[in-house]
Amino acid sequence: MTRKYVTCPKCGEATRVSTFAPDRVVLEREQGADATVICSSWGATSVVHANEAVARTNHLVTYLVTAFSVFTWLVIILSGLYLNSWILLAATGLIGLPAAVRQAAEKMARTFNAYKI
Repeated sequence: MTRKYVTCPKCGEATRVSTFAPDRVVLEREQGADATVICSSWGATSVVHANEAVARTNHLVTYLVTAFSVFTWLVIILSGLYLNSWILLAATGLIGLPAAVRQAAEKMARTFNAYKI
């Protein structure tokens, strides 16, 4: 739900670090204290510390959950299933799901960015 980026010291472009590490400690265990990163814009290699990584939210998951919620509501409304109170009650829980997923992604990014080694 978050992507980690490192700024290239030579050109200043953001280069994505491929990891699922939830914090910098796990990132350091995976790639070492000083990791070698290849710049995505011009291919130069540079050595960066784990503290230089920055997490940004990836909203793709939020968009997919929103699309699923909208699709489910469309099926319920167009098929007439809203007359069944149990289905309507279960689908009502889908209303807050996209906001909850977005808040979780932003919290993961804040947690990663707040803690430095």
